[in-house]
Amino acid sequence: MEQATHKNRIHELADKLKKGEMSLDGLIKQIENGTIQLYDELPHIRKGSEPPTLTKAHTDEASAVMGVLYDDIVSLFDELVPGSAQDRADFLAKDKNPYEQTLGDRDDELARKASPELARRLNEFYDSLEGTYDEDVIRYYLGYRDILRDEVNRRKQAKEQKYKRKRALLPAKLPHYTFQEGRNSAMAIADPDGWVEVTGEMALMHAKEDDPIQTKLTAGANLDWWDMPATYNNLRDELRTLGVNGVYCFYVAMGMVLQERHITLALDDLMKVVGWTPQNTRDREEKRRTLYRWLTLFDNLSVHGNRRGKYTDNLTDKTIDTTIQSKLFMISELEYPEQSEQQIRLDGSQAPVTVTLTCGPWLERFRGNDKMLEYFGNILKLSGLPTGQAHGEWALSIGMALSQLWRERAYNGAQVGRNGDNNKEVIIYKKPFTRAELLSMFPPTKFPVDKILKGTDPKRAQKHWDDAIALLTEKANQTIETKKQISHYKELSGVPLPRQGWQDIWLNQHKFDIRPTGEARADAVEICKAKTKRVVAARRKRKTAKNKK
Repeated sequence: MEQATHKNRIHELADKLKKGEMSLDGLIKQIENGTIQLYDELPHIRKGSEPPTLTKAHTDEASAVMGVLYDDIVSLFDELVPGSAQDRADFLAKDKNPYEQTLGDRDDELARKASPELARRLNEFYDSLEGTYDEDVIRYYLGYRDILRDEVNRRKQAKEQKYKRKRALLPAKLPHYTFQEGRNSAMAIADPDGWVEVTGEMALMHAKEDDPIQTKLTAGANLDWWDMPATYNNLRDELRTLGVNGVYCFYVAMGMVLQERHITLALDDLMKVVGWTPQNTRDREEKRRTLYRWLTLFDNLSVHGNRRGKYTDNLTDKTIDTTIQSKLFMISELEYPEQSEQQIRLDGSQAPVTVTLTCGPWLERFRGNDKMLEYFGNILKLSGLPTGQAHGEWALSIGMALSQLWRERAYNGAQVGRNGDNNKEVIIYKKPFTRAELLSMFPPTKFPVDKILKGTDPKRAQKHWDDAIALLTEKANQTIETKKQISHYKELSGVPLPRQGWQDIWLNQHKFDIRPTGEARADAVEICKAKTKRVVAARRKRKTAKNKK
């Protein structure tokens, strides 16, 4: 009768554990203080060379209690030492009847794969055990579980601290790097239909006519992450997913790499820069996947060629070899959410939370050399634009093109003047801008200009242009300093628009005087002055040489 009552008591406790009405910690406390006597009639167990275990005679009574505890240990161990699906299956097959075996095999595996500190603590735990009644076996498993849980928590905290320490927060200002190799790569990304197939290689090549700098996209290993067959059409389809936002992401990533050499970016930070606001967890994960997909594509881009002209080292006065045959930057490390590590290893469907990027050899060679890696203004002034709407996407397209052309024309085709109101130095460009050149360098993809102009309501294009310029001008953003890009915008006298067939005139013939503000204005003035000094110095040198003759 007592034995039957005792068994009922065991099953009652097991049910409470399964239903969550009693915790394992609560159970062990009651065992320790004598409130619950589970194994009074059971034989004495002595600690030998292996940790204490339950004998087969006891498993019928204790299986429910031990099963809950053992499942907890298995889960914690798999979190500490994640492996393949086969590794886990082999282990569970080996230990599927854990009450007849020890956890020694698991201890050995932990000692090999986990931290030395964890192995030391486990050994100390074993040494502290003395041979006692079988209730100590419960305590053994519970202590084992607690040690594993402590290790899991320690690792989580260490990972969080590492994440906070490593993760590079986007600065308020980031140079827009406009050097030829970066510009050509960005323009190639924006032109998915302009790529040609490389004979004998699963790769595409892009180059403007007569341009010595070419961009190459290779079906590399990183694209296997998407389980995508390596075909030319698939590479083109991947390029079509980027659009203007993809070009902007490329510029931001390249700018960050050039600032730090090795940079860890959180995809959620890039998400904000691009102007995306996730609606829920699933949407956030999908946007992370999209950004990571873009970064893997950038990782498979390489640049090939040699600049025209002669570049001289200021220190040695020797000619610089500008030849490039490498990636601009590459992915070197990924960090995944802690809770999804097993899923990552099984199907590869989870996007990382951070991506570490590293300079390619050519960028590393010239990093910090402003003569080779020209930059202009602040690319982050264009962050957060509403690119889901036509005027926002057009503003991003116009803004990136303006930065590129402002820098190029400041060197050849501009002069420094004075503002009449406050006598501040300003840059005056000799050649005006047209809508066509500002919207064709990085053309909008969601709201394409040609499609709207040829559509049933082409006047929408006029409104999109006006609204886009309003997003970029100083007056529209007086309280948001980082969003000011245009200080002066004036439409020059041009051909009046007819009632019909006005589209080509509006796009190609109307001209504008558009000038930068903030650090972009200062950069343009500095470039123009430096060019003037070089021209004057060259003239003096030629005159001196002529007089000597």
